Amino acid sequence: MALFFPALLSQHVGPVQAAVFRSALLAVFISPFVFGLLVQPLARAAEIVHRQHQTVVNDLMEGVVVVDCQGRIVECNPAARRMLGIEGEEFPPETRMQQFLANAKGNTHPPERWCQQASIESTLHSMSGTILDVEFTCRPLSRDDQPTFVLVLRDISARKSLERELEEKHGELLEASRRAGMAEISTGVLHNVGNVLNGVSVSAGLIRDRSQTSVLRYLPRISRLLQEHAQDLPQFLASPKGQDCISLIHVVGQESRREAEWMKEEIETLDQTLQHALEIIRWQQDAATGRRCSSMMDVCEVLDNALKICEASLRRHGVQVVRDYQYHGPVPIDHPRLTQILINLIGNAKHAFEGAQVQSKSITLRTAAADGGEIIIEIEDNGKGIPPERLARIFDFGYTTGLETNYGIGLHSCACLATELGARLSAVSPGEGGGACFRLSLPTHEGAICPV
Repeated sequence: MALFFPALLSQHVGPVQAAVFRSALLAVFISPFVFGLLVQPLARAAEIVHRQHQTVVNDLMEGVVVVDCQGRIVECNPAARRMLGIEGEEFPPETRMQQFLANAKGNTHPPERWCQQASIESTLHSMSGTILDVEFTCRPLSRDDQPTFVLVLRDISARKSLERELEEKHGELLEASRRAGMAEISTGVLHNVGNVLNGVSVSAGLIRDRSQTSVLRYLPRISRLLQEHAQDLPQFLASPKGQDCISLIHVVGQESRREAEWMKEEIETLDQTLQHALEIIRWQQDAATGRRCSSMMDVCEVLDNALKICEASLRRHGVQVVRDYQYHGPVPIDHPRLTQILINLIGNAKHAFEGAQVQSKSITLRTAAADGGEIIIEIEDNGKGIPPERLARIFDFGYTTGLETNYGIGLHSCACLATELGARLSAVSPGEGGGACFRLSLPTHEGAICPV
């Protein structure tokens, strides 16, 4: 029949019109078969792909929410429902995403404003009352010619909790570090002041002992004899006993003059020691305000001043001091800090003889100029020495040489003060029984000692 009509028609029209009619008629009969063979399988494949995509979205741990241009929720996956606290298939009418976000930047604006940021962190308040920390991204999505947006929500509550805990622990660590630093500074100050007060105690003890054996104790006896012979004083002075009294007066006069000079020197040393104690407190106050100052002083003069503070204690322990000053000259020095380093090092050298089998205790103070322009100060003793395993940790805080009188503070304080001066402190020793030498290398440029 399909071929009959074109043949019949060709009798009444031209051959071209008949060919067109036959083609159209053939398309009408074939198109249902083509639709069934091609279009329907494509539709089924598209439906399968859609279901697969829907399964993937539903299985995501992240929440996926589709909203319209006003932020009204169109649909969301199960993870998003759990985050938002939405129960059932239907959403409450006019449910907007903005009502869940507490502090997102621009959370009161349309979703298109969220697309301007790569990601946003916010606190999410669900319908069930749960509060979550979330991070979400927002991107536009074309859907049925309607502007929609897709939001991907990620629960970061665990990470935020760890960050808060880390921040709290960091704060506790800073506070503990601050307290430890304060304790170390206080311990160092107390140790340094204690060394100075020990010098004061030694000087006071020497003055007390000297006063008890002073020749001035004979003055009351002389005065009593002269009062007893006040009526016959010329005859008494001419007698042998009177001559002895005159000789005693002469001896007392000479010895009292020497004692006065010694007492003056000892009191000056005592005053210098107390002044150094005040300087320790003053430099700690300056350190708290960041102030530093230096002055040009002869390094040998600073050594002598430090030695004068320790001299009485060294003399009491029978320690001889040898001066080997190969360099003389002014250098920019923070005098109080350098003096304290030297006092501690001299005191450490004195303690090196405790428990050591040494016939002649000796400490050598040495100055020299190094090739690099540095000034070298060395304090060397012939005491018991330092074993190699202890030498590596000799400047550590709290590390001691085993003596009960040591607390591991002095040398650590010296190392810290040397760093503040821009100097280097080192120690060498051949081992037990070989003594030790502490070397302080001072810079000669003022900028290293007195930073701005």
